[in-house]
Amino acid sequence: MSRISRFVFVVGMRGDLRKVFMEFLGKWVRVIMDRPLGSKHPEYELIYPINYGYIEGTMAGDGEEVDAYVIGEFQPLESF
Repeated sequence: MSRISRFVFVVGMRGDLRKVFMEFLGKWVRVIMDRPLGSKHPEYELIYPINYGYIEGTMAGDGEEVDAYVIGEFQPLESF
């Protein structure tokens, strides 16, 4: 059995992906879910199969918060 059962996958824009990745590697972060597992995308016919949100208090190259997926949680979350 793996000792790591849950983790956050950080998503960055192409130009700043390495910078974003290195900034959060090995750190604890708080992720706010704006699209919890099982929720419907507001514009497209897409149901989110995973908890998707953003890292609180961050800014990515596109001017929005840094996107993140929470892997290994199987219930809809408000935050992680």
